[in-house]
Amino acid sequence: MTDDAKNCTSGNDKPVRLTLREIEILGLVSEGYRDKEIAERLFISVCTVHNHEAQLRQKLNVHTRTALVREARRLGIIE
Repeated sequence: MTDDAKNCTSGNDKPVRLTLREIEILGLVSEGYRDKEIAERLFISVCTVHNHEAQLRQKLNVHTRTALVREARRLGIIE
């Protein structure tokens, strides 16, 4: 594992590699921040937030923000 990524296992037990930025965004999503607020807080565009969230949903094999947070908690990525 490098300083900029974390390995975990998704719901289908496939290894998943998340970047620190993706983990940061997951944390903010789990805290209830909206995409625009996340973008402002991280000094990135809303489009970039959407892209990160889409990648996260694909990597964790889920389709909604709620499922994304639930799966990230189950895997111990976030509390």
